[in-house]
Amino acid sequence: MEKIMICQSCGKECERTSNVQKYCEECRIKKQVERNSAYRKRKEDGTVSGLGTKAVCPACGSTFEKNSGNQNLCSDCVRKGVTLKQRKLSELPENEKHEIYLKNTQIQNKLYDRISVYIPKGKKEQLQELSNAFEMSLNSFVNQAIELYEQQLRSELETNKK
Repeated sequence: MEKIMICQSCGKECERTSNVQKYCEECRIKKQVERNSAYRKRKEDGTVSGLGTKAVCPACGSTFEKNSGNQNLCSDCVRKGVTLKQRKLSELPENEKHEIYLKNTQIQNKLYDRISVYIPKGKKEQLQELSNAFEMSLNSFVNQAIELYEQQLRSELETNKK
């Protein structure tokens, strides 16, 4: 395990304490606060199902009371060893595919703004290799690069104002 890593949020180097670590200690705390805030908002909106809420078992269709936040199956199906196997998207009927697409699009539209960027042919592969070297997705890599450049430009603006 490499001892030094680059924080995906602020870009500074820090000591890696886990092989799945993405953030420095300060950014990790900020991200946790953001996650907690988002969870509270989802809870207020009613999109989080808590303990004791009623749910329908996708395996047998019976109604059951949830005993944990991640519970998807009724206790009878769990005892029988039923598992929910994810079907491949290609195996789903067109109407289900469309519903999944719409749901994912709605979620992404709430969380993100989209921009399209055109770069010279071959540059994407170079950026992909570089982002892989830092164990980052290309999207995270580009977002971090934009953020760092934005900070640099804002700093230059402040310097020029003085």
